[in-house]
Amino acid sequence: MTKSFPTLVLCAALAAGCTTTTRSRSFYGDPVPPTVSLPTRAWRAAPEGLESVTVGWVVQFDPAEGEREGYWSVRNAWHQELGMVDALGRAWRFEPHVEEARLVGAGTVAEGVGSILESAAGVTLLEVPMDQLRQGADGS
Repeated sequence: MTKSFPTLVLCAALAAGCTTTTRSRSFYGDPVPPTVSLPTRAWRAAPEGLESVTVGWVVQFDPAEGEREGYWSVRNAWHQELGMVDALGRAWRFEPHVEEARLVGAGTVAEGVGSILESAAGVTLLEVPMDQLRQGADGS
């Protein structure tokens, strides 16, 4: 009987040490409603001096309701969004697998588009009707 008492005390102590308490808390807080902005104007980006070549697209988004500033979305020739130029002229490039965009320059919208598209020669922006942008680069 004396040998089983220490074993019983040890088992009771181990069982008491296995109790866990879990607390959970939302990291993000209250959900934020999405901001909806509609495109208002679009441009085809071409290398300076080569207006027949399309290296990208620029879409202007006016401020959404409750927002103060719009922005320009910069896309490659296949309409994949690569970055944006904000209302202060700062150009931000989105990097794959990176949460934060990288600041690549500041200046005019055309300079920002050139920085995002990595065009050393600079770009010329040629306005296109919104219908052409919706149809795609080849008009189909």
